[in-house]
Amino acid sequence: MKSKFLFGVLILVLVLNFVSSAENVTYTEEMVSDAILESKIIIQEMNVSNFSMIYMKDVLFEAERVFQQVKYAKILRGEVDSNTFLENEARDALRLVDWKNIDYADVIVYTDEIKDRKDRAYLIFDSINSYNGRLNDYPDLDVSDLEELLVKVKVAFYEDRYDEAEELLTLIKEEFEIKRQEASFLGTLKTGSKNFFQRYWIIILVVLIVGSVGGFFGYKKYYKIHLKKQIEKLYLEKSVLLNLVKEIQTQRFKDNSVSELVYNIRVKKYKDRMLEIKEQIPVLEKRLESLKIKKKEIVVRKLKDKKSI
Repeated sequence: MKSKFLFGVLILVLVLNFVSSAENVTYTEEMVSDAILESKIIIQEMNVSNFSMIYMKDVLFEAERVFQQVKYAKILRGEVDSNTFLENEARDALRLVDWKNIDYADVIVYTDEIKDRKDRAYLIFDSINSYNGRLNDYPDLDVSDLEELLVKVKVAFYEDRYDEAEELLTLIKEEFEIKRQEASFLGTLKTGSKNFFQRYWIIILVVLIVGSVGGFFGYKKYYKIHLKKQIEKLYLEKSVLLNLVKEIQTQRFKDNSVSELVYNIRVKKYKDRMLEIKEQIPVLEKRLESLKIKKKEIVVRKLKDKKSI
């Protein structure tokens, strides 16, 4: 146990030393020139892949601008050989810049951003292609809403809006997983039901005949109870949807934890369902009321029959 503890401490020390040494790297002009060249190659690669390069070009422009500022700053700080002409040129170029505290490491921040942007681009692109295939793997599944979201992902991606594309991909992942689990459950249930009917079809047939006879008399009562439960369920669902709308409004306007796009998609989904519920409830309540009226009519007829006797 003690040896494992010491080994763990040793690994931690090595990691910390590595991180510390990485943070204390002294970049040279040649290293930064190579990093800028690599960034230009990345942008060319993005161009070949038909990816948007607007953001990357802006970052590269900033990298080259800061690179030149650092070279001027080294002249003013006396770190390189220069002459009066170069010193005056550097002083004019850096009038609005805190040249005493800039270094080549400031340029690397921009070139690293271009590298990260490239990784994000290919990750989003691969995710789009992946979902293009996965949505077709479940032909019995209604994924029309996810296909619409995927179109929006593509538009956001090719318009250089990576944050929005990633948010939409996360939403697709969550919704797709829910639909996939539902499809898997229904498939298992369907297979189990088929096997059950194949084994016990005679017993099931007898039960159905007996149940049909008994159900003939109890159908109206059951239907009435069923309508009541269905109406109660719709009212409950309506209440839940209202709370979900309030919750997403809080996340959007108070916590600012969801984007406007995701907010609009979810609110539309909730409100569409509430509209469906609003249309269904009066229909079901009318059916329930008609059952009560018919029951009253039967009672009145019985009373009339007794009086006539």
